[in-house]
Order: sequence, then structure tokens, then C-alpha cells
Amino acid sequence: MIKTFTPDDLLRYLYKDTSTEETQEIEKALRLDIRLQDQLEQLKADIELLDTLVPEPSESCLNHIMDYARAMNLRAYCN
Repeated sequence: MIKTFTPDDLLRYLYKDTSTEETQEIEKALRLDIRLQDQLEQLKADIELLDTLVPEPSESCLNHIMDYARAMNLRAYCN
């Protein structure tokens, strides 16, 4: 009997965070289940997309950091 695998299981498989037995079970299920294959391919594409994103802080976040730095700089000169 083939176990049902969740997207979390597939993510752990992709990141090589499954046991040898679980890896074998997932690979067996992938050979037999086209929908599971599609889910795996979608997760791979999502991971690729996430890897290309470059997170940037918002303008307000940068302003808060700069305000804090100015305040600390003034405090250093006042002491």
C-alpha cells in the first residue's frame, strides 16, 4: 500500500530531510502518481522563484533605522 504524502513531506524530501525509508517510499509513490509528480515539480519551481527574490526593507523601516542612528549619534555627542 502506498502512503499519502503531504506537501510538507515533499519539501522535506527536496531538502533531504527524510529518512532512507521515507525517501524510498516517496520515490516509489512518485513513480506511480502523476499528481504527486506535479506537486513536486511545482514545489521545485516555487523554491527556484524564492531563491531569486532579494528581500529589501521597506522605506519606513529604513527611516526608523536612520532615525535611531541619528538619535544615538546625538546622544554620543551630548555625553
